[in-house]
Amino acid sequence: METQDRLIMREQLELSQEKERLSCIKNEYDKKGRQIDQLQKQIISLRVERTELDSQWREGILSIKATQCPPVLEPVKSRKKDPRKRGIDKALKKASPEKLAKIAALMEKMGIEL
Repeated sequence: METQDRLIMREQLELSQEKERLSCIKNEYDKKGRQIDQLQKQIISLRVERTELDSQWREGILSIKATQCPPVLEPVKSRKKDPRKRGIDKALKKASPEKLAKIAALMEKMGIEL
């Protein structure tokens, strides 16, 4: 009977030790869960701060760029002249000698003296 009592006591002791070990594991599990929750809250607050800093930085950069840009002036309207309407004297000044010779030949054929 003593051996049975010893076995029963041993089983109870092992069972209580196992419960204690499982209780420590459960406590550690809960502790890690709370730490995760705290870290997630920190992450959220850090993201909010980062967003605010980013918007402040963008506003600063835009204001710096705005002061560095030259002022916007009204566009100057310039009319381009149609190259077909240029005066003949300008065309003759820019013409190559070969073209001038051809023009002179055409004018002689038309009866215009140079």
